Amino acid sequence: MGLTQFKLTIEMENFTVHSGSWSKKGNFQGKSLFNKTVFIHESKMLSLGYAKDATPTFPFYAVADTVNIGQFALDATGSIVLDKAGKPTIKLKADGTPDTTPRFEALSVFATKPQLLQAYADEASLDAEVEFAKNDAVASIGAMASRAVFEQAI
Repeated sequence: MGLTQFKLTIEMENFTVHSGSWSKKGNFQGKSLFNKTVFIHESKMLSLGYAKDATPTFPFYAVADTVNIGQFALDATGSIVLDKAGKPTIKLKADGTPDTTPRFEALSVFATKPQLLQAYADEASLDAEVEFAKNDAVASIGAMASRAVFEQAI
């Protein structure tokens, strides 16, 4: 059985992929111009249209993060050990802390720089748009209440 992983986010960074290579499992190891490496899961490469061993068009872009990768505890048969709630348990070190290894990993990938910039713009404007919609709804409720009070007074 394959090992399953869990992740914990620590810090994010923008990343330009200028080269890289495929792993046997179908994941991609991207490299920056300065030879920094980022792990890109196979599913993220597929979202760009690249299957294992395809030659990507460089550069492409990622938002990456250092994540702690830990293995789930396995029993003698290789099955994942579940806790009382039915959730997988994490393999622990002798001191009782989770046994993890940090990995710099792409959280999102983009074929072009404008797509990356648009994703940030969309995220940044989302909170403002939601706040505007809430204020607009409250104002229209207030206007309806004011009209009802006015009509009762007539």
